[in-house]
Amino acid sequence: MRIKINLTHILILAVLFISFGDRVLPQPMSRASTQTRDSVNQLFNQIFPKVQPGNPTN
Repeated sequence: MRIKINLTHILILAVLFISFGDRVLPQPMSRASTQTRDSVNQLFNQIFPKVQPGNPTN
């Protein structure tokens, strides 16, 4: 019997784990959730760096 894996459910669970895992899960998993969130934040900060707009009157 094959188990059908739905990608939508996996993505929803991943987002919930990253978002709320440190508040709900016990210690080893909450630490993993926090580290995962920090890694994702660093990745997005590298991909999309902050734009420092200049003074438009110059």
